[in-house]
Amino acid sequence: MFVVCNNAQYGILKVCGDVLGLPRRGVGGTPGLDLIGPSIDFVGLARSLGVEAERVTDPDELSERVGASLASDIPRLIEVPIADD
Repeated sequence: MFVVCNNAQYGILKVCGDVLGLPRRGVGGTPGLDLIGPSIDFVGLARSLGVEAERVTDPDELSERVGASLASDIPRLIEVPIADD
């Protein structure tokens, strides 16, 4: 099972850039770290490779889907959109 917490950016690289004090982080951002225009369709990519996939936005539903996936022996991807702080 794969769970993709999708915030439409490489957030960890932005945080590291801030911690390291990279000069371009404070002025106009850092090109290439926002995954928009076009956004990445993780569900579509997974399905194109024969992996069952779905997008889940409700926390209760996520819990159910993860439980069902762990009880299964087939690969599955669950995309969870999260805030893009």
